[in-house]
Formats: sequence, C-alpha cells, structure tokens
Amino acid sequence: MELSHFRNGKSCAYHSYHGYSCAIDAQLELYFYSIFVHLNKDYRVETFNILNRKLHETCVIRKKVGMATCAVREPVWHWLCQNIPHSYSPKGRYDAEIMSGLQEMANESNLFGFKIQSDISCCNSKQCMLLSLPLLTLSHACVNLANGILSNAIESQVTSFVKSNILCKLCQKMSVLQGGKLIMSEFQLIELAMVNAKNLQNPPIRIDETIHIFDETLELVGAVVMEPDHFITVSKVAERFVLFDGVLENPVSYASFAGAVQGNGSIERSFLTSPHSKYGVHVLLYKRVKRGQSSVSLLSLKYEHPVAPNGAKSSETVDLTDETDCSREVPEVLSKASIKEYRNAKVQQRPVVSKEKRTPPKSGGIHEHHVNDCNRYNEVKRVSKKG
Repeated sequence: MELSHFRNGKSCAYHSYHGYSCAIDAQLELYFYSIFVHLNKDYRVETFNILNRKLHETCVIRKKVGMATCAVREPVWHWLCQNIPHSYSPKGRYDAEIMSGLQEMANESNLFGFKIQSDISCCNSKQCMLLSLPLLTLSHACVNLANGILSNAIESQVTSFVKSNILCKLCQKMSVLQGGKLIMSEFQLIELAMVNAKNLQNPPIRIDETIHIFDETLELVGAVVMEPDHFITVSKVAERFVLFDGVLENPVSYASFAGAVQGNGSIERSFLTSPHSKYGVHVLLYKRVKRGQSSVSLLSLKYEHPVAPNGAKSSETVDLTDETDCSREVPEVLSKASIKEYRNAKVQQRPVVSKEKRTPPKSGGIHEHHVNDCNRYNEVKRVSKKG
C-alpha cells in the first residue's frame, strides 16, 4: 500500500473555510489505515451513524484517488462542526477535542465495543436489560488494581460496568443477575488518561501489541498519541507501525509500537507508559484476531483484585451472581459515581491548547502539492460520477 497522509498546509483553498486541525487528520488516518482496510468489501455502514457513513465514503474516494487530499476530509469536518459544535467550530478552531469524534464513531454497534444482554431478578419480577459500552475509558482505580497490566484493567473495567448497571427498573437498586451474555465486537477503543499530553498513571500501564481478554486474542492496529497541542496517529501497516504526523512531509515507519511512541529503534513488543516518552498514548485501537462477534456468559465474569490497595495480594472476588439483598451498596471502585468523578477530573486536567496555528516545517515542499492534489481529487470525482 502506498502511504500518504493529510498535511497541515496553509496554501490550499480548501483550508480557507475551516483552517486545519490535527484532531480531524488523526481520526481520518485512524479510520483509513486501522479500520477501513480490515472491513469486508461488502460491509455496509449502519444507516443511523452519519459520521461513520461519511468516514467510509471518504475512505472509498481516498482509495480511488490514491492519496489523502484536503477535499477528501472536508465532508467529515463539516459534519463535525455542525453536529458537535462544543468541540468543533466552522472557523478554524485548532483545539478540537478528538474524543468527541471518536465517541460518535464508536456508536457503530456492529464494529466497536461491548454489548451486554443481562437477565436480572428483583421486586418479584424478571427483567431483561440491554447495555452497550462503545468506548472504554480506563479508570485509575482499575489500572491500580490490575497492577498496570492492560488486559487485566480492561476486564476489570468491563466487569465493573456490568456490575454497576445491574439495576432494577422498578426500585433502581442493585439486583440479582440470573443470566445473560457479553458480546465483544471486532474493534475495541481504549482511552487512557492524559495530563499535559503525558501518561502519568501510577503504576504505569504495560501496553502489549497482542493482548488476551475474556479468552479472546486482540492485536493492536492503531492509536492516537499526543505531544503538547498536537494529535498524531500510529497505525499498523504491513507488520510495521507507521506514524502519521501532519507537520511532517512523509510518514515515519517503526519496527514496533514502542519504537513509534518513544521515537527510537526499539523492537520490543510491549512497553510501559512513561511521562518521559516522546509521545503520550491517548487512545488505543485493538482488533479481534477472529472475525465476527464473540460472546461470554455474564455468569462467568468475576471481578478479581490482583493487588490490594496496600500492595499485598488480595483474594477478594466479587461474584456477579451474589444473591444478597438488592439494596446492598456497590463498592467504590465499581460505582457510577467514581467513574463520573474520574471523567470530570480528567476534563479539568486537560491542557489549555494554544489557538495559534501550528506551523508546518519550511522544508520539504508541503505547500506546493496541495493545489495539484485537490485538482486530482476533483478529476477522479468527475470520472467516478460519469462511470
């Protein structure tokens, strides 16, 4: 595959309306190189998800054109500006929040996240609940209890979500789980906490290129990394991890994900997040090795504490089928309140992003290619319509 990426040039006419945004570029690169290339040719986007339909159409045109052009990304950006105005504005706002776009993209239930179908018993009645977890945000509590091991943290966070949502529709209290299943989609988006574009988790998170959760094998196919005021995409292409940075003229290829994040020649298949790395890891995208959807019985899920708060090993296990009184309190680590507090604190900790335009490097001839690229895009589009 010939590699091309969106470049933050200023001399293109298409930038006159929206300016340019590394957040838009990062999402487009992630969808094209880490999602679109893995979809079946007959895949059809869900009709209700307009953003994913535009992303998919953009990738189809981009594949025909053979390169990333400014005009290709315009429909996606225009939709985001109109429908998520709190994160994207139409007049060249440069601090667009990428998580808003990724959250909307993850609502494609056929592709992303977990779906939970649970059967509960409470108030002398049996009830069926349907829940979805499209994008997983790892809490500090689950990372600590998992001793920084990513796969354990993911399992703990998902089980916590199931546990905290087993609520009776009548009395709104914790109820007894009678059965159900957890369905894992093909792609999993994992969000890590960021402070000033750095990972400050303690203990640090160990990120592996291959992980095993709920008896399924997943491989890392993409990520969004950060440096102050800037989003960058890393995607797995032909067994190498390629860094797509809009301020660089060409993509940069690395032998491993650790090498891409640290900016060196590392070939290690796992590494620990650190504030001293060149880039901070914001979002991870994993893909199941097997195609289709996999389900796990909810009755088999147990929330285990690998490490107790004082550092000693703990044998405490919270069984989801525990038939104690339905008014029992939820442990702090499993409660909705703790997750909400974590997210609110994370929003307050986000860096204030400068509104000054990010200037591309002077060398490399980035600007001179934009007009030709856009003309080529328009020509291919006209030919496609005639065909």
